[in-house]
Amino acid sequence: MEILQSAERAITAIMCAVGGAFAFWGAYEVATGFSQHNAAKQEAGIPKVVGGVGVIVITLKLMPMIFNYLNF
Repeated sequence: MEILQSAERAITAIMCAVGGAFAFWGAYEVATGFSQHNAAKQEAGIPKVVGGVGVIVITLKLMPMIFNYLNF
């Protein structure tokens, strides 16, 4: 059972890092779009921010449920 707990922590940390990087990348695109007055770049960045935050939220909510199911 200890292996599953450490796997849960590791997978959650990795997925949160991926979601955070994706959200940061989107925020960077939005910021560069504002500085360059480029509306297309702003529009491309906003879905990435929302997607990154979505990955983080889903990971934090879904991972404990999955591993509780695996623990029986």
